[in-house]
Amino acid sequence: MTGPPRLWVFNLDADSELATRGHYTPAKRVHTIAAALRPHLMSLLGAGDVVLEPSLEPSSAGAASPSVPPRGVAWCPTSHALRQLAGAGAMLPRAPSMAVLRRVNHRQFCHALGPTLDGAAFVYDNEQLARVIDERRPELGWLLKRPFSTSGSGRRHIVDIAARDEGWLAASWRLGGLQVEPLVARVLDVSMHGYLDGAGRLTCGRALRQLCDVRGRWRGAQPLAAGELAPPFARMLQRELVRVAAVLVEAGYFGPFGIDAFVYRDGGCERFNPRCEINARYSMNWAMGMAGQRPDLVLGASRV
Repeated sequence: MTGPPRLWVFNLDADSELATRGHYTPAKRVHTIAAALRPHLMSLLGAGDVVLEPSLEPSSAGAASPSVPPRGVAWCPTSHALRQLAGAGAMLPRAPSMAVLRRVNHRQFCHALGPTLDGAAFVYDNEQLARVIDERRPELGWLLKRPFSTSGSGRRHIVDIAARDEGWLAASWRLGGLQVEPLVARVLDVSMHGYLDGAGRLTCGRALRQLCDVRGRWRGAQPLAAGELAPPFARMLQRELVRVAAVLVEAGYFGPFGIDAFVYRDGGCERFNPRCEINARYSMNWAMGMAGQRPDLVLGASRV
C-alpha cells in the first residue's frame, strides 16, 4: 500500500545543517544546486509525488489532492527539512533524531567501524595530523576531509605537513576533526544502497558504478557491467553493506542509506576499499541502486 502522494524536500545542504549547532538558514546557492540536479532527483519520486520548492509552493510531477494531506519525505530528515514540510501542511514522517543523524553521517562514525584503507585516520588537532602524515609518504599525498561534506567539498589535498592551510585546519578542528587518507590511484568508484525500515529490516540494493570528476564531485552513476567489479570485491561490498546496516540500526537510524567504495591500484595489483563513505540519507542514484525495489514508498515502511 502506497497511500497518499508524497511531498518531497530535497535539502541537499543537509551536511551543512548537520555541521551547524543552533539555528540553521540555508544558503541561496542550495536552491540553484538543487535545480541543476533536478533530473537526477526526479528518479526518487513515486507516482503523483510533488516537490516542495523554496517558495513553499508544491509543484512537479503531480498534484496532491487538497482533501488528503501529502506524506512528507526529506532527502535527509533534518530539523529544517521537517519544519518546511510542516509549513506546507504535510504529514511529517517518523524520522531519526538530529543527534542520530549527526552521529551516523559524521566521518568519525565511518572510521570507527575500522579503517579500510591503509594509513587512514581520524584526527582532532594539528599534533595528531602531523603524527599521521609523518609516518608515511604516499606518492600522491594526502586527502583531508571534514566531518560533514559531500561532492568534493570540505576537503584539501596536501603533500606534506608543511603545505597545510592553518586557517582551514583551525576551522576544521572547530567542526569536529578531519578524516585523513593517503591519496591513491582509483580505478573504479562504486556504491551500494539499502533501506532500513523502522523495525531494522534491511532491503539490499545492487552495486553501481559511480562517475566522478578529478575533484571527487559526483557526475552520475550507471549499473555495473557483468564482471566489472571482481567477484571477491563484490562479495566484500555486499558484506560491508550488511555490516553497516547493523551498526546503523544499533545507533538508532532507519531509512535510506548507502556506502561508497573503490578499487585502486597499489603497485602492480588492484586492491579494494569496501567502505570510504557512509551516507545515511537518500543519494542521487539511490533509486537506480535499489533496482526497482522501493520499500520507502510503502505506507508505514519507516514505522515499527
